[in-house]
Amino acid sequence: MDIKKTFAAVVVALTLIAVAPPLLFSQEDDSLPRRIVKWSEAEQTAWLNSYLSDGMPQPFGDALARLVLNKSSITLPLLEKKIEEILQSPSPNTLFANPTVDPEKVVAGAAAMIAYAGNEQALREIGKLMKIDEKRFGYLVTMTLANAIGFGNPFAVAYRGFAIEDPAVDTRINAWAEGRFTHEKNLTPKLMRQFWAEAMVDQYGCVPTSVQWAKDPIASRLNPAGEPILHDETVRLTVQAAQKRKTK
Repeated sequence: MDIKKTFAAVVVALTLIAVAPPLLFSQEDDSLPRRIVKWSEAEQTAWLNSYLSDGMPQPFGDALARLVLNKSSITLPLLEKKIEEILQSPSPNTLFANPTVDPEKVVAGAAAMIAYAGNEQALREIGKLMKIDEKRFGYLVTMTLANAIGFGNPFAVAYRGFAIEDPAVDTRINAWAEGRFTHEKNLTPKLMRQFWAEAMVDQYGCVPTSVQWAKDPIASRLNPAGEPILHDETVRLTVQAAQKRKTK
């Protein structure tokens, strides 16, 4: 089972749920995806454990998406735990109510949904999976940050990821960050620089000093050949970002 293909399928199926909930769920709508976020933590946990035991059936994927986006602290650790149980079990099929469930599909789907959250909690759970198999799950760091663009500032998530202090996660974050500025196929380098500048102002509370720039987990690892130009442009953008915040 190709976990990357499964991830892509999950994202396509759930994009509308993430970006346009008002269109899909009106105030009068009493569907499961709308109700589930109002349940107690115990009820949400019980439902998710049952859903995983059933092999993550497709009809309820929208309810899972709602939990992932609104209750990450509850949902993502349970998804990660299920993946660990499957990978460590000598007979993973016995973990499901339906013995015909494909455990590899559940692993791929659960991992994809963790990354779908696009937040710090996702990076924490992916870090745990990378300790089991970094080659298999490492790319999910990049996917998490890519998804973060749909919900806000991906560089803000990146800085929170560094705060986890997991070297494997740090390496993947840095590879992603450098790619935003150097990849020839990157269609929005200006937007990425703007995101970074705003995240740096959030990180340091002001325009970063030369000392802060030198110690910054992203700036300090950039390719020296392109760093001077990027430095000047980013400083200019951080000044603008800081000024805008003062006027709000």
